[in-house]
Amino acid sequence: MSSFSIESALEETFRVQDLRSDVIRPLGQMDISLRDDGSFVSDSFGKLTEHARGQYLGQIGVNTKFFDDVVNTDMDLAYTIAERRSATFADRETTMRAVDGLGVSAILSGSYLPVDSHDLLREVSQEGILSENIIRCNVGPEGLSITCLNEDSHKVDGSHQIGDVMNTGLMLRNSEIGTGSVSLELFLHRLVCLNGMIAPKRFSGVTRRHTGRSSWTTAERVVRASNVVESIRERAGALQSAGTKFLEMIEEAAQTPLREDWQRVMHKEFPAILSKKRVEKAQAEAPTVWGAANAVTFLGHELSGQSREDVEEVGGRMVVDKRIRKLVAA
Repeated sequence: MSSFSIESALEETFRVQDLRSDVIRPLGQMDISLRDDGSFVSDSFGKLTEHARGQYLGQIGVNTKFFDDVVNTDMDLAYTIAERRSATFADRETTMRAVDGLGVSAILSGSYLPVDSHDLLREVSQEGILSENIIRCNVGPEGLSITCLNEDSHKVDGSHQIGDVMNTGLMLRNSEIGTGSVSLELFLHRLVCLNGMIAPKRFSGVTRRHTGRSSWTTAERVVRASNVVESIRERAGALQSAGTKFLEMIEEAAQTPLREDWQRVMHKEFPAILSKKRVEKAQAEAPTVWGAANAVTFLGHELSGQSREDVEEVGGRMVVDKRIRKLVAA
């Protein structure tokens, strides 16, 4: 029995919603100032997170790496750049998102309006899109990620392991700080080791961008969440059907020989996700592309949140993406 439920996730998203405050003003009227350590602080809500700091620099047209270099070499120049650039974009419509106890979590443009995770999950639950078999649920100020499995299982033919049983399911994700769209994606769960694998969006996923106006009323935001869920519902059935195709591609990968230096190839393709040190830990259970893909997704066991999902997406691409599969095949 799952320790997660839609009801408990709704309660948590409501709690997070209650902790959040949005300030909508022209950029020049935001009470944000630079400190001697290179951080930015809001007089009303405290320190900007590293993520929000990068967004703020982007709003005033300053490259983060360049600014960090200036901070480390000439703080007076850093103050001058921050003051002049913020004055240049003083009239830009901006939303500052803050969370009690955490400071400022995001600086968003006026045309970027995140769908509220509580509204989204409430609408999704009413439509019955997700099953009650929830194996993973992450809710926080950054957003929502919830994964549910179907009841049907499937044994992979040609697999290196007897009894290698899979369940397909759906993963719903939403960012509230500007890091991603609302998405519903096909998920694969390997029961023998509890590995997860996410099918690439272009193979089966549904995404909806966070477009709108920060000045919209609460009622207008709820209506938009409902519209987003309606478009997701229309595609949910097709996603379930795509699970059959995903499993067929897994069977093909389970019979495709693997090149010996596949770790080097994967590090070269995904250096930000699979560092050399990390990918060297990935030991294929069998000399096949499927064995290597499972070795990559197994790395996710020592990770959490977005980092884990990034690794699971890479594993999915090894199976679904013909170019990647060809690169690691013998």
